[in-house]
Amino acid sequence: MVTVRGGPSDPVANAIARKQLYSTHYFEAGLEISVCVREGYAPKLDGIYLIQAMGSEQAGLSGLKGSIVRKAAVDRAVSNL
Repeated sequence: MVTVRGGPSDPVANAIARKQLYSTHYFEAGLEISVCVREGYAPKLDGIYLIQAMGSEQAGLSGLKGSIVRKAAVDRAVSNL
């Protein structure tokens, strides 16, 4: 995990990048990036926008057997959200 904190006048208040290796038996690796962007460039403004990007790499999800496993993985991921 890497975190960066911006200065009081920077447009980016905080940024976090997290890499996961072998998180479950469905996903081999994952990358999540979260950025807090200030609403304006004036340091006295309190609003922020939270921007998140997530990605993952799967293995063994092709072919007939993979399509069954992929459906189970997608259903489980959706239900966990």
